[in-house]
Amino acid sequence: MHFFFLFSDTSGIKEELEEIITGQAQAEENAEKRHEDLKKELQQLPARLVDVNAEKKLQEDNAYLEDVKQQLSVKYTEQYCSMQFIPSTEDQRTTDDIFVAPEMKLINKEPRDLSGDDLFSLKIRKNKKKHTVIVGGPGSGKSTLVHNGISYDWGRGIKHQHIKLLFVIDMYKIKPGSDLFEIIKDQLLRGEDKEKFEKLMEDNAQSTAFILDGFDEVSKEWETKGRAFLLS
Repeated sequence: MHFFFLFSDTSGIKEELEEIITGQAQAEENAEKRHEDLKKELQQLPARLVDVNAEKKLQEDNAYLEDVKQQLSVKYTEQYCSMQFIPSTEDQRTTDDIFVAPEMKLINKEPRDLSGDDLFSLKIRKNKKKHTVIVGGPGSGKSTLVHNGISYDWGRGIKHQHIKLLFVIDMYKIKPGSDLFEIIKDQLLRGEDKEKFEKLMEDNAQSTAFILDGFDEVSKEWETKGRAFLLS
């Protein structure tokens, strides 16, 4: 860089030149330092952009999870907040007033009494999917336990909150040929994007539960293929 200095008065010219040159040298040093700082910032920029994008994606995923959970919670609390006081009548009472959990027993090598609160905490072998079967005669309270007990309490946020997503599926409502997404969309959620929903299920597989009500009521078309699919 070349500088030209023009003066009309030569008195004190040496001091002025030294002052100018010193100031220019300082400015160049500051500029060089700023250049190095900018260079370092540019080198760090890709990592920062990745962090920002990852954080944004995480926020979007969490927001979608909360939205789906909210839809399920509203459905369960509105649908199961009351129940028939006397079967085959229109006499409805609030669930909190009349619900009584059925008596259950765990049937395995060490039989014991069981409550609805125990169903999600039964121990299984490591790396095995958990399949729990509730068996009982007609009218014994299986559906009532699932709907007015487990689902209603989960929807209100008072029990089973380690389960992020709880899907209660009525087997007799399944349409032949439906896949899992179509079943959930028909019975529980509306207007969901399949790819986005499948990603949600994959990300939260370890904290998702399905309750299949009326497993013996599945349509003939679903009897073999459908049951194998749902238990896969």
